This record gives sequence, structure tokens and C-alpha cells, in this order.
Amino acid sequence: MMKMKLFLAAVGILGTGFAVDRYAQLQHLYFIEGWLDTPLHFLCGIGAGFLTLWLVSIIGLLPVDGQARAPWDESFGRRAPWWRTFVVVLAGVAVIGIVWELYEVFMFSLTDKPLSDGYIFDTLKDIVNDFLGGSLAWAAFYRVQWKIWQVEAGLMQRESHSMAAPGQ
Repeated sequence: MMKMKLFLAAVGILGTGFAVDRYAQLQHLYFIEGWLDTPLHFLCGIGAGFLTLWLVSIIGLLPVDGQARAPWDESFGRRAPWWRTFVVVLAGVAVIGIVWELYEVFMFSLTDKPLSDGYIFDTLKDIVNDFLGGSLAWAAFYRVQWKIWQVEAGLMQRESHSMAAPGQ
């Protein structure tokens, strides 16, 4: 169930980001509204973070239940450390962000205009926004998953979603 939620979140967020990007390119909004690039990279960083979490859970590198399953893993049979998921998410976001920046360079090369002087700074800013978005995706995943782990371990009670007033 968690894997499907990760997938749907990634597809929904990245799909929205791609649609907004395509519209912005067609309308030349990046040249009119220079700020549009920043929130779009943050949004797609969230989507890339969820996509990375989904991919590693499907492959089995980092199961969403947090259990390290590889016998060579130092935490075999115990929960994988929290920082491992964070590093994996940032690595996935970095790969996706760099591929996107290469796509931007390729698309810009199809025009007759040279790259601007501030392109390197803009690219670094884009990658930082991707990382910030990916960090938010990791935090959201870890917060939800931590509650599930606590319930499974018997350390926390499952929340009731009853609409009845307390005491009824």
C-alpha cells in the first residue's frame, strides 16, 4: 500500500511539474517570469524524492518497512538507519536533477541563443531547490512510515478514524 502511495505521489507531482514546464516553455514564461523556475524545481524535487523512494522499495534496496534484508548489511534484521533513506533520496534526486539540467541544455541548444552568463549559478540554484524538495519528500515519508513502525512494534496505538464524539 505504501509503495502505491509513493508511486501515485511521484507521478502526480512530476506530471504536474512537466505540464507546467511545457506550458511555460510554449508561452516563454521563463523569460517573462524568472522566478517560475525556482518553485517548479522545488515541486519536482518532491516528486523526484517520492519516485526515488518508490524505486528503491520496488528494487528492494530499501524496503519501505525499514528492515535491512541483505545479509552483508551491518543492520541486517534491524531497522535501516534513518540517514540511509535520506542519503538515498538525495542521491536519486541528484541523478534526476542532473538529467533534467542536461535536458535543459539540450533544449536550449536547439535555439540560436547562447547560454546566459548566469547559467552555472542558475543550474546550481536548481539543484539546491531539487534537494530541498527531495528533503521534504523524505521527511513526509519518514514521518508517516515512523508512525507505522511504531504501531507495528506495539509502541503506539493505531489512530481511530471514527466520527463519533468522544465518550460515545
